Amino acid sequence: MAPTLPPRRTVIDLTQFTLALTCPGIPDLTLQFNSPSRRFYLGVIALVVMEMKRLGRVASIPLKAHLDTLALLNNTVGNEAGSSAEGPLLTRIYLKWQQALPNLAEAPLFEIAGRKKGYDPGPGKAYDVTETEQDRWANLFGYQGSHEHVRLKFAVDTLGLTLDGVVVRYEDAVDREAWAQFLAHLHSQKKAAEPAAAEAVVPPIPPAPPAPWWRSRRVALVAIAVLLLLVVLAVVLGRSMLTRPAVASRARMAFPLPDEPSIAVLPFENLSRDAQQEVLSDAMTEGIITALARVPRFFVIARASTAQYKGKPVSIPEVSEALGVRYVLEGSVQRSGDRIRVTAQLIDALTGSHVWAQQYDRDRTDLFALQDDVTLHILASVRSTVLGGNPPDWDRVATNYYRGPRALECYVKVAEVDSYLIRWNIPDNNRARRLAEELIAFCPDNPDAYAKLAWAYHHDIMLGNTPSPADTLTQAIAVAHQGLALDEGCIDCHSVMGQLAFVAGDSAKAMAEGQRAVALSPGGAFALFNYATTLSDIGRPAEAIPLFEKTIRLSPFGPSSMYRAYGVALRETGRFVDAVVAYKKSLQIAPDNQQTHLGLAITYMRMGREPEARAEAASVLHANPNFSLAAWAKVAFPLNNAEREGIVEALRKAGLR
Repeated sequence: MAPTLPPRRTVIDLTQFTLALTCPGIPDLTLQFNSPSRRFYLGVIALVVMEMKRLGRVASIPLKAHLDTLALLNNTVGNEAGSSAEGPLLTRIYLKWQQALPNLAEAPLFEIAGRKKGYDPGPGKAYDVTETEQDRWANLFGYQGSHEHVRLKFAVDTLGLTLDGVVVRYEDAVDREAWAQFLAHLHSQKKAAEPAAAEAVVPPIPPAPPAPWWRSRRVALVAIAVLLLLVVLAVVLGRSMLTRPAVASRARMAFPLPDEPSIAVLPFENLSRDAQQEVLSDAMTEGIITALARVPRFFVIARASTAQYKGKPVSIPEVSEALGVRYVLEGSVQRSGDRIRVTAQLIDALTGSHVWAQQYDRDRTDLFALQDDVTLHILASVRSTVLGGNPPDWDRVATNYYRGPRALECYVKVAEVDSYLIRWNIPDNNRARRLAEELIAFCPDNPDAYAKLAWAYHHDIMLGNTPSPADTLTQAIAVAHQGLALDEGCIDCHSVMGQLAFVAGDSAKAMAEGQRAVALSPGGAFALFNYATTLSDIGRPAEAIPLFEKTIRLSPFGPSSMYRAYGVALRETGRFVDAVVAYKKSLQIAPDNQQTHLGLAITYMRMGREPEARAEAASVLHANPNFSLAAWAKVAFPLNNAEREGIVEALRKAGLR
């Protein structure tokens, strides 16, 4: 007797080669994997699911350890369809998982039972699927890596499923027993096929009779025409390639790209004839690598790995693929008299584009000061370009905020405080507050230092990490004013003032401060993000959503709170599925973000998914056992009592008090 299955489930049937999705909120889907290639990829999905079940969690599964099983699938149910001249087996799997399997509309690797493809027959035909169905299916497929380093994930948690709700079935068995029986059946298939292959006799091919002379001439003329055509094509393509930048390939990378922005700094080239300048070039390279490595949220290749390229002609794609990085920084140092010129450029190896380039001309008076000054500017520019966090008028900010022998150290300390603030949990915020206080003592003339301390106080209020929110609010506003007294144009000071004004219940002041920050930094992601947050908080989420989307485009690597606030706006406009996706992205960046777990709990309750809401509420209590629902709601929703009451009631049902 087949076991009873839960109402919310995914069933992978390896007897019929189907995958059935039964999930509230979207119509049931039954997908048919009804060709050798399709059956092979359903087998890969089943393999990933069984490995996740063995681990007990939804996770990325490395495939190199399962080459034998993959080859067995390919040789039997796949009929060798998983591998071809286009690339080795693992690379093919990686590309199909990335490009073909998530495509529900065109469904190149399955058919949707009960639905017919629209449009005319051919490559362009597609199924009539809703945007929600397409998004849910596409979000199931997570992948990392390339070649033998592939890691795949069947992310069923994006559907609100636990692993218990994902069933692998073969005949009348399920999960472990089913998988064992299925593999045993494949082994028996392979064994049965081997003797037949050994006994097969290939008949000899008789020699062909000589071709008539007229046919040979025709063949020769056709060959000449084809050759001329190939020459023309080669010229055309050659010109095209000359205008097209060389790019790195994810499929050829020796290591999977990290989740963080990844960068390699090539040895700076000494363009001077003076060999003594080699010391300055090496020092510049080492200083930039050291400074970048100290900035949180960067993945920086060590100098020992990049030193091999010193003095060698090497292409950017080659470096990217060998080291597994997206960005490559290269530069040069040149001395002329008492002047030194340093040039640097940052290249996105995946697109071949130069995302940033700068030239620095300095007097050769104090080489150590020169090195720190140029390193600071390169560090800040790279961080701004990749993370999208710094204002565009960096030269003004650098001149006013980061001067003297402590300038580089001040900048790195500011970045360190940021790295703790974005995590949005009590232990990390306590650390951020202490570091911000040290930062003010170390860099008392830097307005950014006061803004960071004000943000730490703001987070204390929102996290319920203060016995007196009113007193902490007063402290935060006073500290932000200290920063503005040093520089009225302090962008981060105006941003935090806007958020503090909202907590104080002054929506007009909150809007004015947010608009002031955006006016000072029209191209800055964080000022725009905080202004969008204010719009959403005061009840205008539809206006906030396009601003959030622009912010994410400017700063795709976070912070966590950016995706969390975007989730709030999506939720408040009724886009619950999209909100869940945004919240999940927030948790990828900061798994302990208390505010994100609260937002997910609210969203799940509105979707009628109480078990998931209770799990998120439990995560809140795990991070903060002293959490007070009433205190949090009072500061989170100071302007709307009706909204506050509805959310408090929903969270109370989820288990918070």
